This record gives sequence, structure tokens and C-alpha cells, in this order.
Amino acid sequence: MHIGAHPYPPVLLPTTPLPSHRRFILPIAAPAPHTPRSTNNTQTTHRQHTDNTQTNTTQMPSLRLYHRRIFPSRRLRFGYLGRLVLILCALVLLLRLGNYGHSTTAPSSPSAPSPPTRSSWTSGRSPLWRRPSSPPRAPPKPAAKPYAYCKKHAAEDWWSRKFSKHNLDLSRAYIGSGWRFRDVVRRAARGEPVTMGVIGGSVSAGHGVKPNETFHYRILQQWNANFFNHRRNAMIDSSKPATGSDYFSLCFREMLPDNVDIVFVELSVNDFREVEAAIQYETLIRSLLSLPSKPAVVAISTFALLFSEGISTGGDIHLGVAEYYDVPVISLRNFAVPKLMDDYSTENHLFWNERDGLDLRHINSLGHELLADFTTAWMKDVICEEMDPEKNSTEEADFDLEERPWWQSTEGLGEVPRIRMTTQWDHETYDAVKSPICISTTSDPRLSPSRVDGWYYEEATSDKMYWTSGTSGKQISFKIYVDTGTVGIFFLRSMRQGLGNAGCWVDNKRDYGVTVSGYWRHPV
Repeated sequence: MHIGAHPYPPVLLPTTPLPSHRRFILPIAAPAPHTPRSTNNTQTTHRQHTDNTQTNTTQMPSLRLYHRRIFPSRRLRFGYLGRLVLILCALVLLLRLGNYGHSTTAPSSPSAPSPPTRSSWTSGRSPLWRRPSSPPRAPPKPAAKPYAYCKKHAAEDWWSRKFSKHNLDLSRAYIGSGWRFRDVVRRAARGEPVTMGVIGGSVSAGHGVKPNETFHYRILQQWNANFFNHRRNAMIDSSKPATGSDYFSLCFREMLPDNVDIVFVELSVNDFREVEAAIQYETLIRSLLSLPSKPAVVAISTFALLFSEGISTGGDIHLGVAEYYDVPVISLRNFAVPKLMDDYSTENHLFWNERDGLDLRHINSLGHELLADFTTAWMKDVICEEMDPEKNSTEEADFDLEERPWWQSTEGLGEVPRIRMTTQWDHETYDAVKSPICISTTSDPRLSPSRVDGWYYEEATSDKMYWTSGTSGKQISFKIYVDTGTVGIFFLRSMRQGLGNAGCWVDNKRDYGVTVSGYWRHPV
């Protein structure tokens, strides 16, 4: 592939770098330590939070036997009958002490062991050191009832206390069947770990908030605290600022592992409300659903108040794609708009942060908290429905499998549609999912030119690295290996930076090349 500079101002041709996986693994008992996150957009480091929970071991008190005279020093004389009575009383006392040393309380559940007590340290022995004035040992506390939050008005159902039902309903732009997520729930209930991942732009990357305040970090935290705690539960952070579906649809596999179980996709403010964005978003969703692990995909829809196009963003055109692929959509805008219209000061509640002040493009910590709460509230409802014993015992009772009408069937749920939304309907076409190759200036292997003439490598602020040229007619070439398909490049565009144009062609077919423009019609 060859790129030639046109006689215009300099053009910057960075291929978007591919950050390494960033894992958040919560310990079982305490929040993971946090490291301040870099604000760079192009290069990240591998961070893994591991368990640092200290085990407090209660030391067993030392037992000291104090010899004490029971009778006065003056010898008392008993007859044979008195001695016999004394011996019988001693035998009865020993029998009572021996029985007292064995607890008849049922052992606690293995999943919730009771704290150490003195009687448990001396199991099977008579606790002669125990003073009569010591309080009796309390019975062990029973383990918490599984899925206690499913009961109406339960203390564990904090979502229903924090939000009204109407606001929770507003946050669910599309629910769907949740078929893929139900499968994750069943596996997690069997004790399997769950790997989550997030694909998103600057909102997911935590612009203006701390690393432990992002919605995906909170989701993992709440999953461990409320649902299925496992020491190997993890969140893969594949977010990248200023990046939309056009990039992730081709390069997400460079950042997201194939064994992911749940993927959160947050690109509503990074994509424009255009048909092209819908096509790219569909490519991404279709590719994610086709991963070997068959993950559950959940769309997270945020919003901004900054764009000249209005409050409508790419999230609105994503909704149709999500419905076609049965992907649940959690929306912050649907919940927030009535509040914003009623009280304009709500802007500060959702968009003000200490670093940037009022940033109408990026939600603040409260916005992330609401997104996490809305997402886990939906998760809770699906978990309760899926783990309901009555549902599992009666769902097949109404119809025999062979006698079910097609509108009662669950065939096809959770599967990837055979054709794309924009493919004309027929009975034969199958739109296969392709596996693109994505290489950048920070990937492994690194994007390196095979021939350079008048172009130079530059590293800007925030570790942005790219190849650039300011001289007309200069060329740079890269060796790429592809099958039948499309070759593309990622480059910088701006309305204000005065960037130029560049020509791009494959092999020596310059006449079939295209021209990429450094000017962007959008002000942001």
C-alpha cells in the first residue's frame, strides 16, 4: 500500500494504536487498589489488580489449669454410706461435664463458616477452663439465602429502594429476550468465573472520572457483591478515546480476548446519526456475537448536550441494530431527559467534574454510577427470572416440544441472523463474518513502512504516534497481506488544524486509488 502527499498542508496519518488489555479483578472481600489512570489516547499499560485481602487469624487463648483445694485442710471423716454417696455424686458430675463438652448445635453451612469460638477450638473435650459465668455460645448464623434480592420488598433489593419503577423502565430502551445473558447466569450459578469486556470511547475510558468510578468497574464490583462472586471474575477494558464503530468493527479483536462472556458496547456519542455508522455498528455487533465463546452483548447508551446536531446521537441509529440482533440497550438519556427539561441544573449533576468543570460531552461520576445501577438492575431481574425454581419446573408444562406452535418456540434465540439487515431477503445467502487484520504504530507487530521518502515518525502529546509529511509528492509504503476484501487506513481529521490531503492506492494501481481529506466538517 502506498500513500502520497498532495500539495496541501501537512496530513497526519496515524493508525490508531491498540492498547493492551486492562484487567480489573476484585478481591472477594475488599475493593481492589486503584492506580491513577493515564489520560493518553494511544498507549496504555497492562494493569492487573490482584487480591490483597489480609486474613485475620484469632489466636487461641492459652489455657492454664489452676489447682484449687475443694475441701478444707481439716480432714472430715465419713462413714461407708457417706463415701458411697460422695462417689456417686462425683460420677454424675463427671458425666454431666463430659456431655457438656460436645455441642449439639448443627454445623454451619460450608459456604458461610461461623467465626472461631472457644468451644470450637476444644471440640470433643470438656472445657474445664470455662467459667460458669461465661455466656452460652450463640448458634452459628445461617448462610445468606441465595437470590434474596428476588423477593419483593427484600432488604437486599436496593435497586427498588433507590429508583422508582418508572425510572428503571425508562432506562431500558430495549430488553429483548436476554437469551445469551441467561446462559451466562446459568454458568455463573454453577461456580464458573465470568469475564467481561467493554468497548467504548472516552466515556468508557473514564474521561473526567477516576478509574474506580467508571460504569464498567462498578458493574464488576456490583456483580461480585450481589450476584456471583468469584476470584477470577474480571473486566477487560478495551475502551479508546475518540474512537467509534469504524475502528472497533475492524480492530476489536486486537484488544478483546475470544473467551469473553459479556461485552458492553458504549459508542453512542462516538458515532454520528448516519447510515454509514449503522453499517459499521452492525459489523461490530455481528462480529462480537460470532466469537467462539458466544458472549452476551449489552449496549450502553449515553448522551451529550454539546453537539450542534442536537441531543440525538449515533445511539439512536444503533437501536435498530440492537433490536435486530436481540441486544439489550441500557439508556441514560431516556431517564435523564425529563429531569433535564424540568430543572436545567440537572446538567451540573450529570456533566460537572472537578477537572474540567461543566463538560457537556462526558458524563461525570454520578452518570457512571447511574449507568452501572441501571445495568445491574436489569441483570438482577433476569437472574431472578432465570433462577426461579417454579419457572424451571413449569416452563415446559403447557406444550409438548413436538406440539408447540411456532410462536411458542425458542428456536433461533441467541443465534446470529443468517443475513445482515441491509441484505435482500432470500433463502440461500449467508453473510459470513470476516476476521480483519489490524496493525498500528503501537501494536505487536508494529506498523513499519517498507519504503519512506519525505515522511517522518512523530510522537505528539498524550503518546499519539503517527507518520506525517509536509512536502508534496512524497510517498510512504507498507507491506500488507490480505485475501479478498477491503484495505483501509485510519488518519487524523480536523476542522481547525488545517490538515491536508493524501492519496492512497494498493500495489501499483494508482489510478484506482482514493484521496483522504484532512478536513472534517464536524467542529468537535
